[in-house]
Amino acid sequence: MKWINSIIDKGQLADGGLHITNEGRVLRPNNVVEEKPYSVNNESINGYIVVSAENIDDAVKLSEGCPLLNGKGTSVEVREALKLG
Repeated sequence: MKWINSIIDKGQLADGGLHITNEGRVLRPNNVVEEKPYSVNNESINGYIVVSAENIDDAVKLSEGCPLLNGKGTSVEVREALKLG
């Protein structure tokens, strides 16, 4: 909750109702960043949050503090969201 609260305090937690694009980046522990999101179906999404950032690089930097990255075999995927309507 500390990490989420820090995003809220910065005014960067965005409303839902968005659709993600196919482009993105995957963060892994120890600041490893892969340039492509998962493209196979053997990985699952356990949850997501929508944040407000200037660009994908800023979103990656914001995501570096996510406590999920402290776990073994974990990752955080960052994608651009498109608001419909």
